[in-house]
Amino acid sequence: VKRQENSSFQIKDFTVRKLDGYETQDINFHIVSTDGGEMDFECAQYGFNGASVSDKFVQGEIYSCAEKSTFSWSYTSGDSVAGKPGIFNLWQSVSNSKGYYGQASFAEPAGNACRTGPKGQSDEIC
Repeated sequence: VKRQENSSFQIKDFTVRKLDGYETQDINFHIVSTDGGEMDFECAQYGFNGASVSDKFVQGEIYSCAEKSTFSWSYTSGDSVAGKPGIFNLWQSVSNSKGYYGQASFAEPAGNACRTGPKGQSDEIC
């Protein structure tokens, strides 16, 4: 994402966890500065008011990155078999009347691109 104020960042380490191998349980990622700035923080699925981490992911719901974060996001899974991309949306609130928005679509990783998580055979981390 590139903005007019010469501030840019990227999403890194985007991770989807499926405890049963099918349904997304949680998502996390890092927002990292790409213009020499020091921004590098982990973004999790806090409720939109940012009070606490949501215990179950809901497709398309808007989450805050952290308590009192200026970033919020939503994600809708795609389907690797059907060739349907996942959709990721990111918002940054700068003031009550100003903000930025970006959207990205990308291919869902096939099952062989995921690894088994610590909670058993069906715990997939992609």
